[in-house]
Amino acid sequence: MLPCDMPRHDSLLEYRRRIDRAVRFVLAHIDQPISLDEVAEAACFSKFHFHRLFTALMNEPPGEYITRKRLERAAIRLVYANASVTTLAEDYGYSSVAAFSKAFRQWFGCRPTALKAIRGRLEAGDGKLQRRYGKALNADELFVPAGPADDSGRRQAIEQRVVLRRVEGFELHYLSSARGYELESVWATWAALRERACAVAVETDCRWFALSHDHPGLTPPEQCRYDAGVALPPTARAALPLPSLRVPGGRFAVYPVAGPEASILRQYLEFYTLWMPHSGFEPADYPILEHYLPGCRPGHIHVELWVKIQPMRFA
Repeated sequence: MLPCDMPRHDSLLEYRRRIDRAVRFVLAHIDQPISLDEVAEAACFSKFHFHRLFTALMNEPPGEYITRKRLERAAIRLVYANASVTTLAEDYGYSSVAAFSKAFRQWFGCRPTALKAIRGRLEAGDGKLQRRYGKALNADELFVPAGPADDSGRRQAIEQRVVLRRVEGFELHYLSSARGYELESVWATWAALRERACAVAVETDCRWFALSHDHPGLTPPEQCRYDAGVALPPTARAALPLPSLRVPGGRFAVYPVAGPEASILRQYLEFYTLWMPHSGFEPADYPILEHYLPGCRPGHIHVELWVKIQPMRFA
């Protein structure tokens, strides 16, 4: 069957797979110079059509997507790793601290130093995030509330639960949630993935992971991306007709999380707010990886939070 004769559903699925390759290329090179020609090539699209197709399927132009992801990654390192503004400007390709600060303020509505100091109160102006998406920065979505005196006790409790682990790279087959982090969509995606995976492999031989690509405190809900994934035994990999990706090896901080869905964000923020800045590490430019454990079901999450880390860099 020629490509032009492909059924509409299969054609749309192939487009989404190609755009997904473009997205993964961008995220893998987010701290390097990126040309749109390179991104189009990664997606196997003509550069003349790539811009229109990316915009239609991602709801934003590719150039703006690259800028947004760089600024979001910079904000995460700024807030949770005490990274300096100078280091972030250099790492994400800005010609100067002033250029980086201007771009940051245009998107988030506040200076980088203001975001770094907002615990408990946040004063953000009229940035693109607010104007275009109606997304206001909220301190409760970025920080765990401070304790009555200091956070040393809570930090020590978290430190006892964090395990530093060296992980070998591995392959995931995945399905993307149609509506990002919306719970109904997430669980429907998991149900579909489990049905397909268990048709080619024994469930106990599978390992289940999710990639949460975006921080809900920094990213508009409609732009958040969530992939449910399965690591299959070698004999079953070729039998599952789903897209796959390679999780890179490296050092990960592993932190157990459990409870109702409404409690999960707070537990994540405890890890990032109380452990990360004092650990000597900072988050690497890779999405949060969640290892789903037995007993995980709608209404009760039971996962290991895997965060790819690197030694803290100082300006």
